[in-house]
Amino acid sequence: MSKANGEYDTVKSAILAHSVRLFCEKGVHETSIGDIAEATNLSKGTLYYHYKAKSDLVNDVADMHLIWVSDVMFTWVNGLERNCTDEVVLTLFDMLTTNETESRLHCVLLTYAVSDETLIEKLRARYKEWRIMLEVGSLKMASPYSERTRALSELFFTIVDGCMLETNAGITGSYRDQLKLLLKQ
Repeated sequence: MSKANGEYDTVKSAILAHSVRLFCEKGVHETSIGDIAEATNLSKGTLYYHYKAKSDLVNDVADMHLIWVSDVMFTWVNGLERNCTDEVVLTLFDMLTTNETESRLHCVLLTYAVSDETLIEKLRARYKEWRIMLEVGSLKMASPYSERTRALSELFFTIVDGCMLETNAGITGSYRDQLKLLLKQ
């Protein structure tokens, strides 16, 4: 099968990939449909054929990212062994924060969500699912690690988001070490 738009299987996948890159570089508000069309080597008309509005494109990019986070969570939960320690929470933290593109995109989407009710609702629903997945994973841990991890499930994603935001802003912190201290208390 020949590839559409160079290295991509479909025109839509090329649009999405270039949109992610541009959103990460410039932000959603600063990226125009014209910028995406130019980066993808498409006319604006062709881009509008696939996406009637920029908000539709942002929603697809957000869906891809949210699926990525969910996949990371599923991989983590499924890989846990019975009676493991809370060190596995640090592994999850690393899995979520070390992918530079996804980390940057997460920050961009959080920022954009401030003014987009549809995205806010998607994020609320997904964060709730992710907290439940973290709690399910904690059930595989040995006691008392299990109780502490369940108690910190709300705070965990706040720490992940803070780490991503500060890292992408060029502020370095020792989030992993602080999370480790929280887990030990």
